[in-house]
Formats: sequence, C-alpha cells, structure tokens
Amino acid sequence: MRAENVAKALIDNKMESDVEDNGRSLKIVGINAKNCANWMIFDLACILGGLTSVTLYDTLGAESTGYIIN
Repeated sequence: MRAENVAKALIDNKMESDVEDNGRSLKIVGINAKNCANWMIFDLACILGGLTSVTLYDTLGAESTGYIIN
C-alpha cells in the first residue's frame, strides 16, 4: 500500500526525468538514500509506476553524483 501511494505521488508530481536510451524512452527517478526499508518502498514504487530508479550513494562523492545526474 505504501509503495502504491509513493508511486502515485511520484507520477502525480512529475518527479521523473524523460531519457532516451538506444531508441527507448525511459522515465528516470534518482534515489539518494541509505539502504533501509524506505529505500525498498521507494524502489518498489518506481517499479509499480513504470519508472526506472537510479541509485545515488553519498559515498560516490559530488563529482560522480553530478556525472550520474547529468
């Protein structure tokens, strides 16, 4: 139920970015959080909403995180 609510909120608030990859249109959402139950709920929400999640870890550093986001 919580993952469904999060999926609806992500879609309703247009939190995704549209990306073209090898001729496919993807809707990308970044997750910047430590591994925990909420991270899993968010990832499941992305799956339920047809979104692709991209994980950003605080240990990556600013340069790597910026590269992934761009």
